[in-house]
Amino acid sequence: MSDYNKPNSIGNPEPVDSGRDWGVFDPIPNIVALVGGIVAVAILAAPTRLAGSTHSAKLKWQQRQAEVERVITAEAATDTSDESAPSPSE
Repeated sequence: MSDYNKPNSIGNPEPVDSGRDWGVFDPIPNIVALVGGIVAVAILAAPTRLAGSTHSAKLKWQQRQAEVERVITAEAATDTSDESAPSPSE
């Protein structure tokens, strides 16, 4: 049968020893956790290797846009010069 009905089955309550040091509140683990957190943030916030590829892709896009604009300008100049010349059918 269980001991639920016995008045002193788990013993009398004892006061918490106020002089006892709790391991969670030691300064060394707190310092280690703080430094670890700072290092983790620094690593995650630093520019990654992918930043170079992003800049490279942007540069390629800008070069491609400049090429497209040059072709459009050249075609516009060719179309304008063709319009000023008399057509062969006239």
